[in-house]
Amino acid sequence: MRPLNIYIHIPFCFSKCPYCSFFSCTNCEDIYEEYFRTLQKEILIKSKEYKDREIQTIYIGGGTPNLVPNKYIVDCLNKIKKNFNLTKDIEITIEQYPQYVTEESLCAYKKVGINRLSIGLQTTDNDELKQLSRRYTYEEFLEKYNLTKKVGFNDIGIDLIFGYPNHTLKRWRQSLELISNLDIQHISCYSLEIEEGTPYGRLHERGELNLPTEDVDRKMYHYACEYLNKKGFKQYEISNFSKEGYECRHNFNFWNYQDYIGLGAGGYSRVKNTKSHNPEDIQKYMQGEWDIEDEKITEEDIKIEMKIL
Repeated sequence: MRPLNIYIHIPFCFSKCPYCSFFSCTNCEDIYEEYFRTLQKEILIKSKEYKDREIQTIYIGGGTPNLVPNKYIVDCLNKIKKNFNLTKDIEITIEQYPQYVTEESLCAYKKVGINRLSIGLQTTDNDELKQLSRRYTYEEFLEKYNLTKKVGFNDIGIDLIFGYPNHTLKRWRQSLELISNLDIQHISCYSLEIEEGTPYGRLHERGELNLPTEDVDRKMYHYACEYLNKKGFKQYEISNFSKEGYECRHNFNFWNYQDYIGLGAGGYSRVKNTKSHNPEDIQKYMQGEWDIEDEKITEEDIKIEMKIL
């Protein structure tokens, strides 16, 4: 069977981070039931369309997937397991916001087959966490991290950001040291991008965002590359570092130009020679507006994209 990868978008957040431009909505608890009912319908329809494909990875992102009651995630995965062909060694990842990590949810995730966690920490400095509108402290993150180990997850990734307002190389070194000394397998280091339409974007337009210089930003990046390599984290992508054998297979399959489908509002797909997407509009999605065709990919485009990837 030809391989296929699945991305599931959970577009719900408690509040928007000032730097985030990803599609999500806040204060949407009243539509969880209808949204996930629609998502299960999409899973069933897509499973019939791709019954000859073998699912190698599933990635559940957002938004904040662990904000919603875990039963919704469990039900969706059970629907996928029942209707798609999954490899025996499938990688199933779910993103985690530290504040909402609970032992109950972790146990439910593990029982349904989730075997990889991606925790969005961003920084170990409490003042900077507050500046980034993150609603937890580093100490609280450590409590939740210890829960993941207690439940038995052994493939854990941590996301960090650098180059945000008032960030310094000294504080970046501290974050890398603290995180790399934990029993984790994967670290993502993202340079902050200022996106139009976000609170940070508007502040930047007015010249009110005290960002590190480009030179300092690059020093932060190159320091991370060198330091993490010494700590046993191999750089396998521009922003991703892992212990040997713990590369994110979902990421790898994208880079290797495998087909993927995006489920949920705002999900993007590329299958064979066509790109399509679901609307970044929850109401339209719940009304059954799926698979808006973006473009046909020519043979020449495929060659170019494969070379780039």
